[in-house]
Amino acid sequence: MIRSTLAALTLAALAAPVSAESLALVVGNARYGDGSPERDTAEVRRAADALREAGATTTVLANADREALIGALRDLAETAETADGVLVALAGRFVSGGAETWFLPVDASTGGIVEVATGAVPLSLVTSILSEVEGPAILAIGVPDEAPEAGKGLTAGAGRLDIPGGVTVIRTGVEALAELIDDTLSQPGAAIGPRLADAPETQVQGYLTTELSFLASAEDQPPATTPAPAPAPQTAESAEARFWNVVRERDSAVAYTLYLERYPDGANVATARERLEALRARTEDAAPATPQASAEQALDLDQAARQQVQRNLVILGYDTRGIDGIFGPGTRGAIGAWQQTNNLPVTNYLTAAQLETLTSQAEIREAELERERQARQAQLAEEEQAGWRALDKTDAEALRGFLKKYPDGAFGDRARERLASLGADATVAEDGGASERERQLWIAVRQEDSVQGYRNYVKAFPDGLYVAEANARIDELSRATAGDAEAEAVEQALGLNPITRRAVEMRLSQLGHDPGTVDGSFDDQTRRALRQFQQAAGLPVTGYVNQTTAVRLLADALSDILR
Repeated sequence: MIRSTLAALTLAALAAPVSAESLALVVGNARYGDGSPERDTAEVRRAADALREAGATTTVLANADREALIGALRDLAETAETADGVLVALAGRFVSGGAETWFLPVDASTGGIVEVATGAVPLSLVTSILSEVEGPAILAIGVPDEAPEAGKGLTAGAGRLDIPGGVTVIRTGVEALAELIDDTLSQPGAAIGPRLADAPETQVQGYLTTELSFLASAEDQPPATTPAPAPAPQTAESAEARFWNVVRERDSAVAYTLYLERYPDGANVATARERLEALRARTEDAAPATPQASAEQALDLDQAARQQVQRNLVILGYDTRGIDGIFGPGTRGAIGAWQQTNNLPVTNYLTAAQLETLTSQAEIREAELERERQARQAQLAEEEQAGWRALDKTDAEALRGFLKKYPDGAFGDRARERLASLGADATVAEDGGASERERQLWIAVRQEDSVQGYRNYVKAFPDGLYVAEANARIDELSRATAGDAEAEAVEQALGLNPITRRAVEMRLSQLGHDPGTVDGSFDDQTRRALRQFQQAAGLPVTGYVNQTTAVRLLADALSDILR
């Protein structure tokens, strides 16, 4: 959790609250330093008055620089986890590049992606904070109708977002955002879905139900068993703690069952059992209470058909929080978001016609994604081959740069062999160069390429010739290890059985990514093949299987996943 002192420019409401612990951060940026004309965002900031009057503790920033924005987000992160609900409303300039979208402070430079990445606020940071919220977690952005051209490698406006489970993202114009805050988000019990059904210029992604509102009215407060309960305290970061965090995010019956199977004596067993019983009672035993629910039940979808619905939603970019055949809150929210996107009544239940449309859209999108993957894979291979041909293979630094750019490429092993050969053939430098003992140790350390190996070198030669490079590699590998731990926990939460693991390996081999022996065991070679596939598919490159990777990789062979 991000920590800091209180941010400046906070306006805390003292009115009698409807939802005393609801938090809102409203930012309106218009006066950018490049002199370009910009629509005033004052109406968005003025709309925040309605939030304060309704009782939400509200922070308002006007023409905020990066320091003010980061400070406000730090304070929000400090209290978000215990809040009833959190709203972040941002109006101003946005740019996107790669898989990220940034909100621009008024002092941000837009010279290129490097300047933006170091000077702007990534929306992934905002959604990460919102993912910790138990209740409504809403990011609402107001994008001006016109904006200056973005820098090199960037596109003006908000791009596609990777939205965590339980988070709602609303995209609209500046004026429409002010109206939405004033007439819906600040009104206790006002449902967001029906309001946005009449706003074709507004897009909603992520979690959405027909009843979702930011401020809940007293009579609409959910029962105590509805939200996922808070996790038991963790005294240290561990495999169980990481796994539990993933289980909490998924909040599905299958996820809690997997936790209980993996950690029968774990710290969160009682909480998992309680939540599992509540979910089963709600999703399996409850009879449909609405005509829409009854109509969906009449479709008589078995588990395989329900899993196919979930896979289709994931293919189209909606997070179901699992592919388990159980239509819990994650799947219902995904159905509602899909209905909203397609200008359909947001009921969170499917009709026969909608099921047919969803299936058709998913088939079309799946074919598009496969064509895009093939094209990207061919382009990457061509670029790597051209880079290898042009590479000075007698230059160790050039070889390291090539490996950094193409760590899992077709020429990676040859580059490593050549780099090792250069080290072995190097003569001992004189007058301040490396000694023979240091040189031999460095060659061995480079070949091992582990954090401990580099640490051993630095300990043995604290003033050595390669200390700077060793420390840099330690930092790089440490960051990768931390990321691997989180990705591994996500993969474990999928509960992949041996049959599905072998199917993953076989599919990787069919696509031209060598996974090694097809035995259902994910070794280093399998991880490398997964990274190659993810890079070609335009997915986050981790080398581990998550829900999206599984669906993209095995769209036609996933019936065993998460059973």
